[in-house]
Amino acid sequence: MTATLAKENVIGAPIDRIDGRRKVAGAAPYPSDFDLPGQVYAALVSSTVAAGRITRIDRTAAEAAPGVLTVLTYDNAPTLADPPTNALGSTMRRPLRDDRILHHGQHIGIVVATTRAQALAAAELVEVDYAEEEPVLDIDDPRAAVEHDPFGMETDIGDVPAAPCGAGVCVERT
Repeated sequence: MTATLAKENVIGAPIDRIDGRRKVAGAAPYPSDFDLPGQVYAALVSSTVAAGRITRIDRTAAEAAPGVLTVLTYDNAPTLADPPTNALGSTMRRPLRDDRILHHGQHIGIVVATTRAQALAAAELVEVDYAEEEPVLDIDDPRAAVEHDPFGMETDIGDVPAAPCGAGVCVERT
């Protein structure tokens, strides 16, 4: 089988991309290349610990930085509705919900400013102190309990190991 034949069988015939040359030459426009009148920029503040609670979050310096419009954290952000459930029945935890840190890099603040550079610089000025806890790193850790299970999917029904013994037919294969 030739390389050309393999390409056609696996991914189809090659198609020229009209934007390909501009992209590889660095000349293609991207959304970040455009500014709209009144546009603002956001930078995220992330947790530097893997687990624990925020004991102090000081946004004073960030709020006073040039161009900053607001700094949102769990203690001043508007309450958001819980996100919809996904196909598996689970929901994501809404951002800026409370002072709990569940993973390293968790978003704990948002700085909004008139330029991207101002937002990024001000995000570095947010000071955070933590009551650090030992992170849960194993699913068998008893602290790894389900946080919220509105569908009751974390249930055990019956005796799974004993069930095959009572079956009318049992096939064992490797």
